[in-house]
Amino acid sequence: LILIPLRLPLGPFWDAAIAGMLVWSMFGRVGCLLHGCCSGRPSSSFLALPLPNHRGERQHRIATQLLEFLLCGCILAVAAALWAYRPFPGALFLICLVIYGLGRAALLPFRDDYRRASGSALYQGVAAAGALAALGVLTVLWHTT
Repeated sequence: LILIPLRLPLGPFWDAAIAGMLVWSMFGRVGCLLHGCCSGRPSSSFLALPLPNHRGERQHRIATQLLEFLLCGCILAVAAALWAYRPFPGALFLICLVIYGLGRAALLPFRDDYRRASGSALYQGVAAAGALAALGVLTVLWHTT
C-alpha cells in the first residue's frame, strides 16, 4: 500500500520488481543448497548429487534447490524476452506468477520434507491455486484492455 501514497503505478512497479524477486530467489536457493534446507529426497538416479539435508546427513539426493534455481532463471529469461511485448502494465508479473506457481507445485513432491511434513499437499495446492488465480486475473485484464 506504500505505492499508493507515493503515486507509483502498481502494474509497471510489479513488472519491474519481478526481476529482483527472481534474482533474490535464485540466490536464496544457492543458500539452501549450501545449508541443506529444502533438500531433495534421496535418489539412486545418475542425476542425483551427494548433498546434505538440514541435519547434515549427506546422501545422493535430487537437487531440488538447483531445479528451483533453474526454474527462476528460466522465468527471468522469459520475463526479459517478453518485456517489450507486455500487453498491459502488470502482465509480465502475472505471467511470471503463473509459471512460478506451476513450477513450484511440480517440484514440491521431489523434496525430502514433502513426504514427512503434514500439509505438504496443501503447499502444493496453494502454489497451484496461486498460479490459477494469477492466470484468471491475467485473462480478465487481457480481455479488458
